[in-house]
Amino acid sequence: MTNQNSIPDPQTDEQSWKPCDQGAIMSLVKRLKQQRQIKRVKQVAITATCVLVGLFVGNQFLSSPQSLSHDRVEELAQSFINGELDAEKTKLVEAHIAKCPRCEHLLEERALKQSQARLVMPDNSVVMINFPQGPLVASTR
Repeated sequence: MTNQNSIPDPQTDEQSWKPCDQGAIMSLVKRLKQQRQIKRVKQVAITATCVLVGLFVGNQFLSSPQSLSHDRVEELAQSFINGELDAEKTKLVEAHIAKCPRCEHLLEERALKQSQARLVMPDNSVVMINFPQGPLVASTR
């Protein structure tokens, strides 16, 4: 009984051995070379794709403004509302609040409070009113 996975022994199996057809070895070599070339092309294509994706992602990261944390936006909120930030910081805050409803709400509240605390006089001058901490109590005389 012969095992299918075993290598035939040339001494005992001489009758099953026959020479290769003419050109069979060259055909095998040619096919192996083609397979090796296809493998190389695939490797180059994968490498080039990875490099291009890396460059694209890196370019997006480097060209887009850095993101700000919630705490940093809160620190800059009053200056942002007053228009006191430089263009770069203004863009960073705007980019953050475009993606963050929490910080957008914070800025809206602060801007509303600030607008309520301003009085525009007839000569277009602005008077700031500082509200005391705690509840406001109105009294009449």
